[in-house]
Amino acid sequence: MQRQLKRLLHNLVPRWLAHRIRDRIENRLNAGPVIPITTQRIANSLRCQVGAHYAFFTPIDCERELDFHTHTQEGRAELSGIATAALRGGTLFDIGAHAGLISTIFCAARPENAVFSFEPSPISQKRLAAIRDLNEFGSRMHIEPVAIGRAHAKLEMLVDPGGGYVQVQHFAHSMWDAPQKIEVSVESIPEASARLGIIPDYIKLDIESYEYEAIEGAHDFLAEHRPELFIELHLNYLEERQLAPRTFVDTLTACGYHFFTYGGAPLKPSALYDSPLQGIRFVARG
Repeated sequence: MQRQLKRLLHNLVPRWLAHRIRDRIENRLNAGPVIPITTQRIANSLRCQVGAHYAFFTPIDCERELDFHTHTQEGRAELSGIATAALRGGTLFDIGAHAGLISTIFCAARPENAVFSFEPSPISQKRLAAIRDLNEFGSRMHIEPVAIGRAHAKLEMLVDPGGGYVQVQHFAHSMWDAPQKIEVSVESIPEASARLGIIPDYIKLDIESYEYEAIEGAHDFLAEHRPELFIELHLNYLEERQLAPRTFVDTLTACGYHFFTYGGAPLKPSALYDSPLQGIRFVARG
């Protein structure tokens, strides 16, 4: 059944039933073992304990982001999955790093881990620097002030002056304050890899529908190297831009990827592009 038909049926049923259907889908997507993450306020920062494994610190202004990742099933599943990968070790391209929570979790897990935090927002770049310095990561957490897309370019995008998010266009109900125009430097994943001299073991993509361009510009690179991918697929945003989520998923399939929940359960490609949800978080492995 196509996504649009599913969404039409979803809108026709009583609201209580629609919520129950949505909750069942989200429960299936986010089921599985979860590493507990607890927080403790210490002076002007928060100490975050990842199970019995390791701890890290965040500034107080990360509290909202931490709440999502510690108090929602979706957030706990994502954070736990990335924390588990971080314990295996390696290098992460954190594309759409925002306040740096994922970058920090990855760096903190092992002293040899390294992260390249790609973030075009000047607001978020300051937050990235603050969390990096608070944890004394130094050069293990590289802040890259660029966006990742199809190819090298200079583009005009929009930044939320409140939340710091950068978007290619203004999506409905997605920004805290009136967006402001910003010129953004863009490069592709293979261009960034060549410039930095690094082939990442992992890539996290959360870039407000621009994941479409990022994957389109990295087809050959992904087919050859197949880093593990942690993706938020913004289904609603893609459709607002008249881009087909199925094309995005088919590109990854053509690169040799298979899809999983953060808990490790396999996902059919159609479970991603035909989902009635607004967005979906998943893992892709080659």
